[in-house]
Amino acid sequence: ERSHFVFGKELAIGDSIYDFVASEDMADFNQNFNAALQGVIIQMEKSFRVNGEDYWFEFQFAPVLNESDLIIGVLFTTADINERKKIDKKLAESEIQFRTIFEQAPMGIALVDSITGAPIQVNEKFSKILGSTLEEVTSDTYLKMIYPEDLEFFLENMRRLNTGKIKLFSMEMRYFKPDGNLIWTYLTCVPLWTEKDTVRLNLRILVDITHRKRNEEDVNRYLTELENLNHTKDKFFKIIAHDL
Repeated sequence: ERSHFVFGKELAIGDSIYDFVASEDMADFNQNFNAALQGVIIQMEKSFRVNGEDYWFEFQFAPVLNESDLIIGVLFTTADINERKKIDKKLAESEIQFRTIFEQAPMGIALVDSITGAPIQVNEKFSKILGSTLEEVTSDTYLKMIYPEDLEFFLENMRRLNTGKIKLFSMEMRYFKPDGNLIWTYLTCVPLWTEKDTVRLNLRILVDITHRKRNEEDVNRYLTELENLNHTKDKFFKIIAHDL
């Protein structure tokens, strides 16, 4: 059935392979056949047009030796790899989609070793938020960038995540940038492993909320000043009322 797909008809004992090879493939076939006659094993993948679609096969040309180790012929084999090619294509498409999302996402994304804490891969946004590149953010420097009051809570959450006590966690966390400025972020950590995996990775999603937190601080400061003003006003009115 497969030979019918590849060569257009069924192969039978006694047929010559040259009667089935298409004219446009004859040069490549001869080159591989002759190389096998010289003792070279040739392995290649090739697609054929079947009913308007590409159908993939793997071909192998191998020398056939007699008892005296003399080459007396060529063993020509084929394997149907069409399903594997379809899977490879889907994986490649998924990889492209993931890469696009990873690199162009509006939030910081990092792939991190859950045990050592070392970043494996970070996108441009993640580097921009922390002000450091992948090469600069080692496991040690990353922990030193975390605000001391947030570090213990973060490490405790990571311990619970690594032991399977929680499925993920999110928290507000502060970092020191290399220039000394303090930034506010919203961090989410998601495990990317199963119990069978020897290497444990987690995905960290980082959103810069510094502007929002500063606005909150401004609002809180304004409310505090307003409350103090009201106390001062009330005290002033009491003094005026007493004097009157």
